[in-house]
Amino acid sequence: MKKEVLMLGFFIIFLGSISQTSSADCTPNWQCSAWSDCIDNSQIKNCYDINLCGISDGKPVERQTCGSNCIPNWICGEWDSSSCNETQLQKRTCVDENNCGILDNKPEDAMPCGFSEDYSWIFFFIVAIIFVLIIGAIWLLVKKMRD
Repeated sequence: MKKEVLMLGFFIIFLGSISQTSSADCTPNWQCSAWSDCIDNSQIKNCYDINLCGISDGKPVERQTCGSNCIPNWICGEWDSSSCNETQLQKRTCVDENNCGILDNKPEDAMPCGFSEDYSWIFFFIVAIIFVLIIGAIWLLVKKMRD
């Protein structure tokens, strides 16, 4: 039994020396996800070593503050008037390229369709009435002069 415990001890020491040697010779290669949206003034990303060195040397920062320091950069698409007949609103999509997670200074993403009424016919109607009145007045003057 003592011999088995002694052999197990040597085996554990041997494995420990192998892992120490391999981690000393191993260079981490960190791969990270994109930053999350800003929630409660904090963003996170997950980083892992694809070489599985078991050490954290050179590991990138996985948490950063955001919110008050983050300034949204809104990029908006073109207005889509295809829903004007149904909702009387035209829409567009606006995206914050900085992923601040706040709506500060977000441009409008919906607006009335802006159907314009054409009232030019009123001008022509008034001009026509004035023209008829002038012609009528001239006709009455001519008729009165003949009598």
